[in-house]
Order: sequence, then C-alpha cells, then structure tokens
Amino acid sequence: MNYDGDVKLIPTDDGGQITIEKGQTVMDDGLETAAYISLFSGDYWVNAISERDEKCESKLESLFSRNLDNQTRLDAEEYALQALAWMKRQGIAAKIEAEASIPRTGFLGLVVRIYQPDGTVAEFRYQINWENQRVSMGVA
Repeated sequence: MNYDGDVKLIPTDDGGQITIEKGQTVMDDGLETAAYISLFSGDYWVNAISERDEKCESKLESLFSRNLDNQTRLDAEEYALQALAWMKRQGIAAKIEAEASIPRTGFLGLVVRIYQPDGTVAEFRYQINWENQRVSMGVA
C-alpha cells in the first residue's frame, strides 16, 4: 500500500470529499489538498501549531453572507490570493494567480494557478454553489 503524499480532497458543490479506490484513500502530492484547505477552511486548526510563515487563513467564507455580484467576485480573487500567499513565503510557489467568474446564476467559478519554482504550473478549478454555501453557513 502506498501512503505517500496527502489525502486528495475533491471539491463538490457542497464541500469536499475523499475518494477510496481498491480500499485505499486516493492520495496526491499534496499541492491540490493544500490549496483546497487554504482556500476553504477559514481559520485552519493546524495554524495553532504552525510557524507564522506556514499559517493559512481564508476570508472566502466571509463572502457567503453577501450577494454574488461583481464586487464579491473581485473580493473572492483577492481573498484567494491572500489565502495562498503562504505558499510563496515557503518557496512552494513562485507566483500565484486567481481568477473568479460568475459562469451562471448562483455559482462562483474560481481558477487558481500555482507557478512552482521548477516552472510547473498547477491549475485548480472550483465551482462554488453560492446558495448551498449560504444555507450551510446559516446566512440564507
């Protein structure tokens, strides 16, 4: 059995899930999971034991109390960059980009690109069901 890496979190419309194949949790190199946790975990519990440069906190969650409009879209881009900034401080990323869109009513699309020091670019896409998130946060 191979336990190298981190548990791969797969985004869904109502949060994230793990996948089990052949009785084993699907793993990845950790970058996708780290991005997912950084973006969608708010004040992540690991911050209590992390060094200052390793802490990840996301304000994306705070946007769910607002209507999904152009200003919210712009703020989502900024908050995504802030949430992932620790990757640059730790040398995991040379550059980070975030693009948010409203592809259809009630959904925020978020594309994150992490440019790694070796030139590799990892791109992660998220579709956030705005109303589902508002309901789960108790703000709808």
